[in-house]
Amino acid sequence: MAEYGKVQARALAVISGRDRRADDAPFVNQLLLATNGGAAGPLADGWLTSLGIGAAGFLLRDSIEIDDIKYPIHIRTQRLLPDSEGAGRYRGAPGAYVEYGPLDSPIELVYVSDGHQTPSRGVRGGQNGSIAEHRKRRRDDTEESLGGASHIRLEPGETIISISGGGGGYGPPIERDPARIQKDLEEGWISAERARTIYGLPLDGTVEQEDQQPASSVSSV
Repeated sequence: MAEYGKVQARALAVISGRDRRADDAPFVNQLLLATNGGAAGPLADGWLTSLGIGAAGFLLRDSIEIDDIKYPIHIRTQRLLPDSEGAGRYRGAPGAYVEYGPLDSPIELVYVSDGHQTPSRGVRGGQNGSIAEHRKRRRDDTEESLGGASHIRLEPGETIISISGGGGGYGPPIERDPARIQKDLEEGWISAERARTIYGLPLDGTVEQEDQQPASSVSSV
């Protein structure tokens, strides 16, 4: 089996603060938003809900609508990242992009994440997955890179950006079943360019698409 995508991205941060909608009542909880990176194996692609080798696929993600209702936060975006999978005969699960921030009062986040420097390795000719990355978006829309672990405060108008790494691939990508490549292309998990150059799929133009956000993306904006 290939390596799992590194876990505990900021999409899984512990958030706390006071909710003005409830007479400044304190709140604290851990978010369980999109963090992917399931590893490919000799017989199957990586699972989106793997989380890590210890979870082994039983992760139940939060409903972004319920999180928006229960806490004074707004989840702007939650989507898969095209071309972030470890390519292979069987591919790793792609990484995920999540962005969220407070409504009208500050929140604090505590997180620990890994995979910022070392990607999840592919095996037997499979490629590595993408690395994790995390940033803070300021009110003026500039961004600040963040480290692997921290305790930070977000003011209204600021957001946290969580990018989880993709899982490693298993076996040479050129050996991937063309039907699986075509399906990933249709779903928006890979770009047409990646299908051609990494997987060797000759495209006839019937399924080719522009490189953009995947059709499977989900946003609460």
